[in-house]
Amino acid sequence: MKKLGFFLFFTLISLSMLGLGFAAWNQNLNISGTVIPGMLNVSIDLEEPGLVSSAAYATISEGTSTNTSLVVNIDNAAAGNIFTVHYLVVNNSSMPVNINFNQPSISAIGTGATSADISVNTPSTPSLVEDGGSISGELTITVKDSTPMTGGVSYSVSVSISASPP
Repeated sequence: MKKLGFFLFFTLISLSMLGLGFAAWNQNLNISGTVIPGMLNVSIDLEEPGLVSSAAYATISEGTSTNTSLVVNIDNAAAGNIFTVHYLVVNNSSMPVNINFNQPSISAIGTGATSADISVNTPSTPSLVEDGGSISGELTITVKDSTPMTGGVSYSVSVSISASPP
């Protein structure tokens, strides 16, 4: 019986030492956490003074815009008319973003009118806007001098933006 007690005591001590040895040699580090991805949320809108026309008879108005696009309607346009659109881009994202202006979409209504009659200058390089920040600027819409006008010509110009992380 004495041998059995000694054997059980020795086995218990051996298993304890085995556990301590494993713990001493195990060098893993476990870290857990939650990763929250950034959120992209930008908007473009008119800024004072808004829409400005150099034309005597042409009118310019805001169309149905969305958060990421401005729509400008021009009625009774004539060759050489210049229109200025003052805009504000706001970054409501959780990170800085590069703002890019996409190719404008132009539609023409009226006899002889085409989308090629209009030129729109948009910024060609991305603008970095910090989170919570904003930028303002101007777009110039020009009715080309070579445009044949027959009266009652209207245009709708849509300018949209896209955002990407820097």
